[in-house]
Amino acid sequence: MRASARQFSGLAGDYARFRPDYPDALMQSLEDVIEKPLSDVRAVDIGAGTGRWTRQMAKAGVGSIVAIEPSAGMRDHGVRITRPWRVDWRNGSGADTGLPGGIFDLVTWASSIHCVEIAEGLRESIRLLRPGGCLAILSKGRTSSSEGRRRPDNRTSRGRRLCEAEIIVDAVAGSFPDCEITTFLLEETHHFTSRQAVGYLRSLAHLRKGTGAPALRQALAEVSAMHGQRIAWTFVTWAVIVQDQQALMP
Repeated sequence: MRASARQFSGLAGDYARFRPDYPDALMQSLEDVIEKPLSDVRAVDIGAGTGRWTRQMAKAGVGSIVAIEPSAGMRDHGVRITRPWRVDWRNGSGADTGLPGGIFDLVTWASSIHCVEIAEGLRESIRLLRPGGCLAILSKGRTSSSEGRRRPDNRTSRGRRLCEAEIIVDAVAGSFPDCEITTFLLEETHHFTSRQAVGYLRSLAHLRKGTGAPALRQALAEVSAMHGQRIAWTFVTWAVIVQDQQALMP
């Protein structure tokens, strides 16, 4: 699925305030496979949005980070929240970042690979990475409704998340045939107020049109009616991590 920067126009505030961070264990998993101290790592975060994952990498001690984000509104938020660290924010797309090739130890896509054709994104990742570098494609999304309210589509929703990861694994395996591919999967429960839940749902720009729109409207109606209540949602985080770029296809 390809998305444009205009699709995310005006959503930066909801993104920055209401989207939960990625689990700390994910950064630890990446640290385990990167063959140098984090302070020596040169990373690029493609489709960085408002900088949630960018900030997590910076806080973990990644020494040099370039954040690529085509939406000016998203970039402005990202610049503000990463100001305590050395993050270089730039305008660019996932298919053409405009960065020099072969110099990055780590390339990440945090809930952004769906914004470009996967093959284009992988080609740009291959171009950017140095031999021995690491690619991480990650996503975090909601799978269930409020606590105490059973929804028949919870299992289907979780299955869709896992299917997304499988699609990425298949695509990565085609472009990185001789590399080691590691997957990360974690379920977490996050608690929201009804206001926070509405803010999170408003941030789902990719669901505002097409087949996801009816479900999004229904979810917004449900949480808007739950004034003052606490809402528990289950989120699945998955990541596909590729190591040893020396065997990459051109």
